[in-house]
Amino acid sequence: MKDLHDSGCIDVSETEDVVTPMNLGMIATYYQAEYTTLEMFASSVRPHLRIREALEVLCAASEFERSMICKLRRGESALIREQMKRIPMPVTSGYDTTTNTYDVHAKANVLMQTYLNQHHQDTSTASTVDRAKCLSVGVQLCKALVDVAAQSNQQNNGVGSLTTTLVCCELSQLLVQGMLPNDSLLYQIPHFTTAIVEQCHQQTVTDDEGNTSPVDSVLDILDME
Repeated sequence: MKDLHDSGCIDVSETEDVVTPMNLGMIATYYQAEYTTLEMFASSVRPHLRIREALEVLCAASEFERSMICKLRRGESALIREQMKRIPMPVTSGYDTTTNTYDVHAKANVLMQTYLNQHHQDTSTASTVDRAKCLSVGVQLCKALVDVAAQSNQQNNGVGSLTTTLVCCELSQLLVQGMLPNDSLLYQIPHFTTAIVEQCHQQTVTDDEGNTSPVDSVLDILDME
């Protein structure tokens, strides 16, 4: 009870035996998240958070420490270190200098990035089973992160925090669609490969005013003859 109170999930009355759920507690209950995860989210969310930073906050969740979700196997740090050379965003946390190894949070981050970067590199070396488990948990927790960011936005009267909320929303969308922030919107269409996207970019569509532009969105595909 004390841990829940200290984390900001509940409020315990000092005069009466009354326990009142707080916003973090209700968010944790709704998304079935650990209270330690929500406490960490609340302390890590700050104004003007970037996609890379939001992903690191997400991957620092306590849920990834469960062996059934993200298990770090013997000798796997070398594979993680090799995959870090090919992912688009640097991983700045989760490294133990004393043992020269990475933890499960760094592994979760790398696995999610291999999924986001699937259109630009061969991801066959990534553990598909572990990645599927991390993504399943990550997508759910990212919704909780959005709610925590929105709550922070209200507490700060919107000063710089609305951007963070939108960034967390974008991260949630990217995890669902398997895309990077700067990827073409055409990757949202099922079975569209890099070759197909490049062919579409070579085509043009004409709007009602007679202006032509490259095909670069789902609506452009619908406008093609």
